[in-house]
Amino acid sequence: MLQRRAAELPAPVQMCDASSSNTSAYPEGVKILLANCLAHGRRQFVEIMANFPSECRFVLEQLGSVYHNDALRDLRRGKRPKFSSFGRNLG
Repeated sequence: MLQRRAAELPAPVQMCDASSSNTSAYPEGVKILLANCLAHGRRQFVEIMANFPSECRFVLEQLGSVYHNDALRDLRRGKRPKFSSFGRNLG
């Protein structure tokens, strides 16, 4: 299907976690923009925080700002925020 996609269109975005099963090889000439799940990426920084505390704290604080802004956007739209201030999915 991607091989039939009009060449002048921008590369499609593939949103997935970072599992290698989600990033299989594509046919030659097919380009995609890989967008890994932010929640999974955040979890990896939490896992290595003991080894790199200041670096991980910086990244986690920046991600906290992203989650905060997402929550503010949801509230402005009259929706329940998807994530708490700690980035946990609220369902």
